[in-house]
Amino acid sequence: MVRPKYLVDSDWAVFYLRGKELFVKTIDDYRKEGIVISTVSIAELYEGIFRNPEPEKKEIVLNEFLRGFIAIDISKPIARIFGKRRAELRKKGLTVSNFDLLIACTAEYYNLTILTNNRKHYEKVPGVKEIVSLL
Repeated sequence: MVRPKYLVDSDWAVFYLRGKELFVKTIDDYRKEGIVISTVSIAELYEGIFRNPEPEKKEIVLNEFLRGFIAIDISKPIARIFGKRRAELRKKGLTVSNFDLLIACTAEYYNLTILTNNRKHYEKVPGVKEIVSLL
């Protein structure tokens, strides 16, 4: 198995699921290099599924998409990093949403590059190694 290098954020997954060619091609290319997704992002994607008028159809498409990923759960070491980063950010008067901070801490723990267009959500988090954006 290829060692994961990339953590896909929810926004890229949504663009992929909507068939945006640039994201489909890029994610499919990164699959060869090792790509994972956080269960936090999966939860966000399920919210979109259940807001849709046809959740059953959309869930089938989501499950197909997710077959190509290893899902990374939040573990005790990631929770520890979360607590540390949240405290550091608060001391500086900065905020990051809980979901984005959990994703950032997952990337830090596994030394992964985050694939997202929400650069501003992650740039202020200490420990984030690298961010790749397409837009």
